Amino acid sequence: MPGKITRVAVTYTVDTPGGPRDTVHELAHMRRHARPDRLSELLDDLTLICEDLLAAAGPGSAGGPHSAGERGAPMTSEQAAGLLRLHGLWRDAYAITFCDGVWAARRHDAPAEILTADNATELNGLMQDDQSRRRR
Repeated sequence: MPGKITRVAVTYTVDTPGGPRDTVHELAHMRRHARPDRLSELLDDLTLICEDLLAAAGPGSAGGPHSAGERGAPMTSEQAAGLLRLHGLWRDAYAITFCDGVWAARRHDAPAEILTADNATELNGLMQDDQSRRRR
């Protein structure tokens, strides 16, 4: 089953004095900073990796070895888009993660306080409420 890469995003964690800080770089942004000959090689390598992952998942499994909601299930494109959106909105104040169906946000200035939610929209609302409480 041939396919093509439609979206690439790299999460990169940097240690800062305020604690670890995640950044997300999408392919569209990376293209402006990469030499064209190297970008082509990167996409070729990523395509091979994706094909290998699909082959390892077995026949008839387009999404990988797990179904959505299972432990270790691959992230859907909607979940990835939500994560990228939240990083774009909140990365200065929170480290945001999505793992095993749980959305979480940890404040950079209060790492022991963790907000959790069932989806990106809910987590965004929790962070808005948290910011409002802290401003008062």
